Amino acid sequence: MNPRSDSESTQDSATSPGCVHTDARSTADLARRAEVIATGQVPFPDDLPDGMAERLRLEVAERRQKQFVKLIARAIARDLQDEASRLHGGTTK
Repeated sequence: MNPRSDSESTQDSATSPGCVHTDARSTADLARRAEVIATGQVPFPDDLPDGMAERLRLEVAERRQKQFVKLIARAIARDLQDEASRLHGGTTK
């Protein structure tokens, strides 16, 4: 049995039809890493191969964009609720 590096394994999983499980696992791992980076729990690693770093960067950017949109939506909803409360003289909850 010939040991292989992680990069060889990743390349094979992208082209081998029998490696769907490996692809799903690496996609799930990428998603988990992107989530903890996007939430600021860990820094972006600087030791990734270029292709992997770009995929991770895109995943992190997507998560941060979604977080930003949620933040803005919550602020707008809070403002609308506060305004409705002022207009109706009470709480709207």
